[in-house]
Amino acid sequence: MPSNVINSTNIENNILNIEFKNIRNNNALSLLMLDDLLTILSRKNLNKKYQVIVFKGYGNSPFSAGADLNDIKMLKKTNNIEIYHKKLNAVLNKLRKLNIITVSVINDFCIGAGFIFSMYTDISIVNDNCIFSIPASKLNIKLPKSQLDYIFNKFPKNKLLKEVILTGRKFTAYEALNFHLINIVYQNKNFKKKYLDFLSNFMKNDEKIRGYYFKKLYH
Repeated sequence: MPSNVINSTNIENNILNIEFKNIRNNNALSLLMLDDLLTILSRKNLNKKYQVIVFKGYGNSPFSAGADLNDIKMLKKTNNIEIYHKKLNAVLNKLRKLNIITVSVINDFCIGAGFIFSMYTDISIVNDNCIFSIPASKLNIKLPKSQLDYIFNKFPKNKLLKEVILTGRKFTAYEALNFHLINIVYQNKNFKKKYLDFLSNFMKNDEKIRGYYFKKLYH
């Protein structure tokens, strides 16, 4: 099954849903998916067409297991691992500069490149069964300085973030919440209903007022 990115809309077409679809590899971000994401995020006037962009795993599947290891192994064989970093950085730079509220809806796994991606969004809503990890140190991969600078500027002096990057260990949704890396944790049994209710209630706020606070608080 090929990997790709699915996009659709909901709540009267005011929300753009972007879903990572690489089911066989727990929605690991492949080179093809990064190309798809860059194309979608480069569309003109996204902020005029939509009020919120939601990123999630396809259907109820995991958010993302990180970089697609098939691509990483292929690039390592030819000493071209920088190709992956450059494509991911291009996507993250587009994401960072979007003048639109971005939300990560995180289920099951949020690892490596998937975790970095989610940290570039404004709001993270997480299933309580989710496992996080940044295993770059275990995989002998150097995260680009631009990515490290961004997340440490966003979460200054965060002891958990420093430790998990250094050790590469797994950590839980509640650890991430306690150290303020994510915003909301909902229980697995009603996760989908809860995050949809959150989005629905959020969209009831006046658009102009929501935009005012978004610019003041996030930019």
